[in-house]
Amino acid sequence: MSARIGKEYVLTYYSPKLDCEEDSIDLGGVQYPLVKQSPNEFEYTEIVEVDYAF
Repeated sequence: MSARIGKEYVLTYYSPKLDCEEDSIDLGGVQYPLVKQSPNEFEYTEIVEVDYAF
């Protein structure tokens, strides 16, 4: 099915909580964060394109 998929994305959630438990996923040998500590006091989600560079 991968031949029919145009692009793939990961949603990275940024948590303002100090005790945030960070998490990630491995896609094509690259670690993509799923949950990260926010660099500011805001809560937001970032859309990151998965890069399968062969």
